[in-house]
Amino acid sequence: MAMPPPPLQHHTTTSLIMMVRTIHKREERNRAKLRFSKQIKYACRKAGADARKRVKGRFAKASSSSSSSSSIDHRL
Repeated sequence: MAMPPPPLQHHTTTSLIMMVRTIHKREERNRAKLRFSKQIKYACRKAGADARKRVKGRFAKASSSSSSSSSIDHRL
């Protein structure tokens, strides 16, 4: 029985280089996606949120009034 030839180092180093390139490309794409400024992704959700009634900055039922807001259950 003949022994199979040893694996070539060239293929191993080439695959390592390709893997490193792939990782760097992925990191570049992810870095390009980062935005540190405020960005609205869904304009329809923003429009709906702007139209809803708020009490102290939180969404409230449309039928609730300021006098009934003191009786809000504060359980989380």
